[in-house]
Amino acid sequence: MPTTDTLVRAALFSALLALAWLVYAPGLHGPFLFDDYANLPALGDYGTINNTERLISYLTSGIAGPTGRPLALLSFLIDDNKWPTSPEAFKYTSTLLHLLNGVLLIWLSTRLAQALGHTRKHAEWIGLLAGGLWLLHPFWVSTTLYIVQRMTLLCATFVLGGLLAYVHGRQRLLAGTRQRAYLWMSGGIVFGTTLAVLSKESGALLPLFALLIEWLVFSRAEEKTVRETPIYLSHRRRPMSSFLLFLGSGFGRNGKKAINQSCHSMSDSTFRWWRTIFLIAPTILLLAYLVHQTPGAITGAAHSRDFTLAQRLLTEPRIVLTYIKHLFLPEPYTAGLFQDSITVSTNLVRPWTTFPAMAVIAGLLFLGWKVRRRYPSLALAIFFFFAGHLIESTVVALELYFEHRSYTPALFIFLPLSIWIVTAAAPAPKLRIELAVMLLVVISSLTWLRADLWGNAAQQGLMWAQKNPDSPRAQTYAALILEQKGSYETAQGILNKASEKHPDSVMIELNRLSLACNINRVKQEEVMQAAEALRTDKRTERLAYQIINKFIQKLDRQPCTGLGTAQIERLILAALANPALARSDGSRQSMLNLYGLLALKTGHPETAAQRFIQALQVKPRPGAALTEAAQMGSAGHPCMGLAILAEYHAASTHQSARLGFSMVSLHRWWLQRSKYYSSEFDRISRLLRQDALKSGGSCAQASLATTRRAQ
Repeated sequence: MPTTDTLVRAALFSALLALAWLVYAPGLHGPFLFDDYANLPALGDYGTINNTERLISYLTSGIAGPTGRPLALLSFLIDDNKWPTSPEAFKYTSTLLHLLNGVLLIWLSTRLAQALGHTRKHAEWIGLLAGGLWLLHPFWVSTTLYIVQRMTLLCATFVLGGLLAYVHGRQRLLAGTRQRAYLWMSGGIVFGTTLAVLSKESGALLPLFALLIEWLVFSRAEEKTVRETPIYLSHRRRPMSSFLLFLGSGFGRNGKKAINQSCHSMSDSTFRWWRTIFLIAPTILLLAYLVHQTPGAITGAAHSRDFTLAQRLLTEPRIVLTYIKHLFLPEPYTAGLFQDSITVSTNLVRPWTTFPAMAVIAGLLFLGWKVRRRYPSLALAIFFFFAGHLIESTVVALELYFEHRSYTPALFIFLPLSIWIVTAAAPAPKLRIELAVMLLVVISSLTWLRADLWGNAAQQGLMWAQKNPDSPRAQTYAALILEQKGSYETAQGILNKASEKHPDSVMIELNRLSLACNINRVKQEEVMQAAEALRTDKRTERLAYQIINKFIQKLDRQPCTGLGTAQIERLILAALANPALARSDGSRQSMLNLYGLLALKTGHPETAAQRFIQALQVKPRPGAALTEAAQMGSAGHPCMGLAILAEYHAASTHQSARLGFSMVSLHRWWLQRSKYYSSEFDRISRLLRQDALKSGGSCAQASLATTRRAQ
């Protein structure tokens, strides 16, 4: 029969989950945001996903990270199998996944507290409090309610599951159940890491996390077990090897069995080999991979970021301390998803906080080392947090700051505090209970406020602009929201002010020009400024393609006064002159495609065909060829469309057939194997020939003339 204490804990556990759902509920009705639009439209790229062929095409189409993160993509099918769709179901699933992670963390923290020597009763209270503080913390609102971060949530799920399996197996090993112990440990590390990596690449840190738990928790528990063995105490001054030999000779097989059951893994070469293969070797491989990535990171940062690798490494300590500040001193609102206004550290004293931040981190690591025996939970919280940032906050040339990067690293951040609240001799238990309740109430209130903001797109945009006055992204987002509400003058004022601060920002200048176009107030100086930004800003391609394409589409429907063919051509040529865009074949091809589309819209089909073919010569891609041919056919020029398809086939025969080892290559291979593109080429070619027969033109002559002009 359950005790009163057990029933109270069960009631509080249920209350924690209910409270977590309630505080997130206001944010469940928020919109899709930013990178959602880059990742989720794949749900509709191959039609409604209702068969195996389309499912595999979708799962291999991921663009986030080298693995494509197919498990995260698979999880989106829980919510819908087509695009466009509604965001609400996606947010519901993500919130439930966050609650599941909280449950797994409570369970894991309880097991670790037991391994650290706490009674079962105390361990269960510790796990409940440590997991509850993490679950209800407002810093995870931007991870949970930002749909694309399903990748982070799912990765954490598999990390927690893998660590739970490892801890369970490790405790069985301490108890002497060897065979099942190794199955649990091996399965947890292998399957946990594999599934976590297929959700997000930071899942590769799982072996390192387990190694930290082994070092700071189980090696200590094992030491304590050995030291408390009566035979050890009587021979504590002898070396361990002599002690084992003595037992082996003096007690025979029973003696060996006894020592195996009490300190088997410290003396057992099997465990040492297992630890080397499953924990140490993967960690070394990960570190070697990061070192191997360093030269590419140097080049990548220089070409696509506003900072160098050295500046990134100088800046990240300040950012990591910002994460820690938000964890221990939470605020109702943060800067949210915008991080482009962070001051980059150029040396140890610019800004002046650079070196102190590095010193504080070094001090925290030193503290963790010093207290590893006396306060292992504190050491675990420190080392686990910094280990969790090893991939995303070091040499890989990613954006500098995102709140979701601390989601997994902070799993044990509240474990030391929870142990103190539950087990400390002073102050009185009543005061410690009141402290725990107060902490849970405060962070729950802050989470509710932040989730409420995430449920209101207009307030969210304006708040983020207020929090990020120097962020081009935040200011542009606020202006777009005001434009949607019809507040054109206010939106234009925000963009004009932002343009004064950031005249070289493509995001600001093109959106300023787009707003001016929508209200028919385009000034030529705005066109010139936008062209200059297109020529110099490193982050040009995606946004430039979207907005310039919108300008082109308006030409034959509702053209903007002051933004005609000549002005749009100026924008395209400025983008093509951008060195960053020139280094990317895909980006250059996209811009040449727009250049061809401009000619087609303005009544110059032969020029359009020539530019389309030039785009294909940069990078022969089947999707681009099909789009360009369809555009020519829709404009009434089927023969030129056929010429484009012929040019693609000619160019692709000379292209290297190497597939490589990546999700992009796998996706390409699958589309070839499933004959997706071949069937699309047949369909488009058939339609173009039918149109050509209706018009009575000679496609052979048109194709030859178009190809010659392009060459």
